[in-house]
Amino acid sequence: MIFKAIMNINFIEGVELPANGEGINYNASSSAFAARNLTDALYGKDGLIEELRRSGAKNIRIGAGWSLKKDGTPGLSVRIEGYAVSVFYTIGKTEIQQLFTEFNRLSDNIWAAARTVEYFRAIRRYGGNQIANRAESAFAALPEPTQPWWRVLGVSEDEDQSVVKAKYLVLAKKLHPDNGGSADEFAKLSNAYQQSQERTELAK
Repeated sequence: MIFKAIMNINFIEGVELPANGEGINYNASSSAFAARNLTDALYGKDGLIEELRRSGAKNIRIGAGWSLKKDGTPGLSVRIEGYAVSVFYTIGKTEIQQLFTEFNRLSDNIWAAARTVEYFRAIRRYGGNQIANRAESAFAALPEPTQPWWRVLGVSEDEDQSVVKAKYLVLAKKLHPDNGGSADEFAKLSNAYQQSQERTELAK
C-alpha cells in the first residue's frame, strides 16, 4: 500500500491500550458517520492516514480487530472483530496515544480519529501551537514509574542499613560518571540511598 511505504505505518492486529490506563468503552453508541465506509475512513482523502500525513506524524501504529494481509496492511473486506481503534504516533518529541471507542462501528471510530488529528492540525495552522501542545499532552505517554529506593539499590525493603550502605558503595563506584557511568543513573542511585537513610532516621 502506498501509504505504508511513504509513512512507514505499522498496522497491528488488535487494540493497543494507552499507557495511561484508558480502557475500552463497552457502551458505544451509533454515530452521525454511519454512511462512512471503512476504506474511506482509513484511506480516503480526508481519512485517518491522510490526516496523519498532513500533520507530519511519525512512528505511526494503528491497531484494531482486523487481520493483516501479507503486505502488512489490514484486510478490510473480511469480518472485523470489535469497533475500537488505537492510534499511536509522535508529533515533534511528543508521543500521542489515543483510543477511540465512542461509537459501535470501527469505521466511525477511525473517522473520529481522523477528525481529532485534523482538529489539532487546524489549531496549529491558525497559530495556536501552545493550545495544541497542551491538549495533545493529555494523550501523551506517561513517564516510566519511579522505582522504590530498595529496587534501585537491589536490596529488600527491610534490609539492614549497613548492608544497604555496602551495596550503595559498590554501585556508586560502578555507576559514577568518572568511571564511564551515566550521570542520570548515578543521580537515581544517590537519591535512592538518601531515601534509605531517611527511612533509618524515621525509625529511630
